[in-house]
Amino acid sequence: MKNLRCLLLCFLGLSCLCSGGDQAAEKADIVVVDKAGKPIKGASVEPVSLSINFGKLKTDKKGEVRLSRFYVQEIEWISVSYFGYKSKVSVQYRGEKKPVKVVLEKIR
Repeated sequence: MKNLRCLLLCFLGLSCLCSGGDQAAEKADIVVVDKAGKPIKGASVEPVSLSINFGKLKTDKKGEVRLSRFYVQEIEWISVSYFGYKSKVSVQYRGEKKPVKVVLEKIR
């Protein structure tokens, strides 16, 4: 019983660590705005490493996205898209000052 309790506590601790904890308190890694500087809610952000395209994330009402710290490979680039705007592909992420600001332009 004691071993089971210890195993359960270890599992819960690891689950909290991997989920990123309280993301609301964390700073944004990426901010997506339009040309006027207005945040774009619901834009798709796809992190890309040297050999893996990770799942798409959506921006929040502030146009922000927080990336997990537990990706298998380091994120090199991001691709950003939103309906009615020109997509940005292979935006440099690694080595850039955070948050990385991506400006989308409306399609005419």
